[in-house]
Amino acid sequence: MTSRGTAATRWHTAPSCGVNQGVTVSRPPTSSSDREPGQATDAQLTATGPRRPALLAAVGTGLVAAGLALSVAGWLEPVEPGRDEFPWPAVAGAAVVVLALVVALVLSVPMRRAPEHDVRLLARLCRRWSIVAAVIAACCAAYAWWQVLTELDGGLVAPALPLYAAGVTLLTVGCALFAVNGPGAVAARPIAAWSLALLTALAAGAAGVAAAVVVQRAPIDATTAAPAEPVAPVGAPEQVAWQWDTPNGEQLSWETVVSTANGVAILVDDGVVALDAETGEELWHYRVSGAEARDISASPSGAWVMATFASGNDSEGGQRLVAFHGDSGELGFDDVGGLGASYRSYNLDLTDHVPSAARRTTAG
Repeated sequence: MTSRGTAATRWHTAPSCGVNQGVTVSRPPTSSSDREPGQATDAQLTATGPRRPALLAAVGTGLVAAGLALSVAGWLEPVEPGRDEFPWPAVAGAAVVVLALVVALVLSVPMRRAPEHDVRLLARLCRRWSIVAAVIAACCAAYAWWQVLTELDGGLVAPALPLYAAGVTLLTVGCALFAVNGPGAVAARPIAAWSLALLTALAAGAAGVAAAVVVQRAPIDATTAAPAEPVAPVGAPEQVAWQWDTPNGEQLSWETVVSTANGVAILVDDGVVALDAETGEELWHYRVSGAEARDISASPSGAWVMATFASGNDSEGGQRLVAFHGDSGELGFDDVGGLGASYRSYNLDLTDHVPSAARRTTAG
């Protein structure tokens, strides 16, 4: 008798007897005595970690990768405008999340080679560590978004905190997928799954960055105007050409009104409003909801206007330093924190090319 076999099917060919010959097909035995020692059965792997949601596990891998990248990016960003240091409790929590994920993944690697009596134990451990990671990541995300809402209330939001909040949110979802799918799905590494994980990471990372930018710009209400030629100087005024009422009834002074190339820029409670010199109509404005506009200055030709904003929260001490094109209101630069991270007000000086800012002194 001759035989040939594969992993799934063995063919037994009966010898010819002159009358007939037959071919019988039989499956290999599935008893424990026919398996290699130390290997789990397919039934056990299916019960402890089904392979069915392997694609969801790949999505979870991509979300975790993107979440880690955004969290690290947020942590490496400069100091937030409204505080003297980064919220380290959130960073410590994220570190624990990473540790829990590493433990879960390390435990899942020997899953298919584990002895039968250890398979279920490893499965429970992997799921428990994934659940721990998801819970801690959720707490970190809640704390980070609470900090973001605090910054929004003050009107000044730098990219660091929204990036971190988006990152730990993605970590939460990814860890939850690991916990639901089980170690069998985590251990599956087909090319399609890795491709899906990569695409998920890229898409989630881009979405997180976009969300951080949207959150940062949320308090800002800004308009611009078309660039215009400078207005020719006039002689001594003979009559009132126009008048303008401040939005919130603010009292104006010579320190809150500066000349631009084609009009004036006025510092109001929450921003800057530029008016046309001839008609008094608004040309452009830049206002930050919740923030407090502190200082304004213009270059000699009026080509540039620079203003500072302080957080509207009494407990916050950060600032925003913004430069505009005087005629159009287009942004030249926008520095959140940085020069103004610890100062409450400035002495501002501008040339047509170089701005400078110095801390306001008591005598100044």
